[in-house]
Amino acid sequence: MYIKTLVLGPVSANCYIICDEKTKVGGVIDPGDFTPALLKAIDESGMKELKYILCTHGHFDHVQGVGRLKEKYPDSEVLIGEKDSGALGDGFLSLASLFGAPFYPCVADKVLKNGDKINIGDIGFEILNAPGHTEGGVMYYSKDQKIIFTGDTIF
Repeated sequence: MYIKTLVLGPVSANCYIICDEKTKVGGVIDPGDFTPALLKAIDESGMKELKYILCTHGHFDHVQGVGRLKEKYPDSEVLIGEKDSGALGDGFLSLASLFGAPFYPCVADKVLKNGDKINIGDIGFEILNAPGHTEGGVMYYSKDQKIIFTGDTIF
């Protein structure tokens, strides 16, 4: 699995570009901004299909780029934990309004629950609820790849 970490957005949050190198299907985790560097990293990953835009939680520093990324890749699906899904469309819930950050509303294509499973190419991920930092935080865990994307769960 290809993984590239970018630091994006107004408070320098980690964003991950992931790609199944065999199938060339990929995802973006926590796009905290929409920048030329993000688009370049997607291109450089070898990805032929951006299947998912994955959010670990709904704070603006992790979702600020989701709406514009979805516009660029309209066939991709936006996924977020069920209890944080409202933050994608609300500057108050995402905390963007509190920090005076720009906000680009969008909606989730699918809300996630504990135990849900997704595939990015041939790579399977299990969704694990991670309430604490936000009520609807989730983690993306691949047992086969021995990796977990936690967002701000350990923050």
